[in-house]
Amino acid sequence: MSKRLIDSDGHFHTVAHYDEQNDRLIVQDWMDAEPILENNHRLATDGDGYNADRSMRRIANIPLTLYTDLMRQGVVSFNGKVTDPLALRKVLNNPDLRKLRTSPGAV
Repeated sequence: MSKRLIDSDGHFHTVAHYDEQNDRLIVQDWMDAEPILENNHRLATDGDGYNADRSMRRIANIPLTLYTDLMRQGVVSFNGKVTDPLALRKVLNNPDLRKLRTSPGAV
């Protein structure tokens, strides 16, 4: 069962392989999220997340692979709309996912 790279932009990769045992094609997306998480840490320690006039606050940067999982769960839509605010709040307040956060406090 060999994997074949279908697409890659250098950051986000899509691979496919055929599972003969179960007679199905498996397509997987993956990325190295470490640069995003490192930038999140830098932003979180740089300030409180507000823009210059304090009208907006950045609270998180979510890697694309997690975003697609949230789309499959119905938490967010393809165009960026939050469809389940309570579920997204739960994700962003989860201490195990704190590396997504770019500012302090609860959502």
